[in-house]
Amino acid sequence: MRSLHVLGYLSYNHHGRTFMPTSRVRFLGVWANEQVHGKDRLSCLVQKLNAHSGHTAFLAIRNKLTAQYIQVAQATTSLRLHLTPGQQRPILRSASGLALLKDVGDAEISMLVRRINAERKKQENFIAIEAVLRDVRFVRSNNYIYIEKSQISPGAAVIAMPLPVAAFPLPTVLGVGGASEALGAQKDSLIRFMSELIRNELLPKDADMESGT
Repeated sequence: MRSLHVLGYLSYNHHGRTFMPTSRVRFLGVWANEQVHGKDRLSCLVQKLNAHSGHTAFLAIRNKLTAQYIQVAQATTSLRLHLTPGQQRPILRSASGLALLKDVGDAEISMLVRRINAERKKQENFIAIEAVLRDVRFVRSNNYIYIEKSQISPGAAVIAMPLPVAAFPLPTVLGVGGASEALGAQKDSLIRFMSELIRNELLPKDADMESGT
C-alpha cells in the first residue's frame, strides 16, 4: 500500500488512516482500454491541451507535501518543459501544488507552511504564509494560477487549473508548462481554452464549473 502511495496510485487520509485510489489508477490499463473503448475523459483533457498549445500538458494530484504528475503529454516545441509521470514537485513552490490547495482551509495551509519552513534545506528560500494564502485565494476566486517564473524549472512558466469537485472528489489539477516567453504570450487564450475544455469534457451542460456542481 505504501509503495502504491509513493507512486501516486493511492492517497492517504491522515485523519482516518485510510487509503483511497487516485486518478492515476485510471491509466494502469489505458494502453488496452483505448483500443476497445476509446480514450477516457482525463486522457482527452491532457491530449487536447497538448495539441492545442504545443506545450507540455499534465495532470497532477497531491501526495503528502508534493504535487505529483500522474499523466504527461510532452511538448512538441523546441523549447520545452520536460516532465515525467510520477515526478513530484514541492506543494508550496509549484503552480500545481498551490492549485491543489484550493479547498484546504487557511489554518491548515498556515500549519503546512510552518512545517515546510521548519524542514526546509539550507539552500531553499523561506516561504511567507501571506504569499501562499494570497496565491491560494486567487485560485479560489479565479480557478487557476499562473506562475510566470518557475522556482523549480528556471525559464519556465506554468498555468494550473483545479478540476471541478463534482467530477473528481480527489483534488486533481490540469496544467500546461513551457518557456516563459512563449507561454506568457498565450496566457489569456490558454486559460480560456482550459476552462472551456474542462467544462465541455467533464461537466453536464447545465453545470456551473465555479460552484463545482
